[in-house]
Amino acid sequence: MPGVFDGCVAHACVPTDDGIEVFDMWETEQQMNAFVEKMMPVATEHGWPETGVAPRIMRVHNHWVPGAAG
Repeated sequence: MPGVFDGCVAHACVPTDDGIEVFDMWETEQQMNAFVEKMMPVATEHGWPETGVAPRIMRVHNHWVPGAAG
């Protein structure tokens, strides 16, 4: 799917006792919503559970990548 990850700054999956927890950082909430609209049908098709719970959205105060320019 071309463009599906447009605006994704970072992605991490963390194992938990119940499965995994996903943390994503997006340039805008709109880009995250576009991703969710495109990918959730594909994810549920492959067994990702539908929880009915909306993602928790928080503003990032600072984002730093060691060794990155800038």
